[in-house]
Amino acid sequence: LSIALIMVAALYLNFKLPPMYRTSNYFLIGSVLSAVILISIAVVNGWGLADKLVAMARG
Repeated sequence: LSIALIMVAALYLNFKLPPMYRTSNYFLIGSVLSAVILISIAVVNGWGLADKLVAMARG
């Protein structure tokens, strides 16, 4: 999750740069897709961990 948050922050900072210093569109699309994939994986893992914790709490 922390790597995904760092990627989102990097994407945000990329848009704060002047247009001359921004990354190319191909790199931007790849970065957005990578961030979405990492966030999706973090959500799935978090959901599975929450299920295990609830099952342990129930006994």
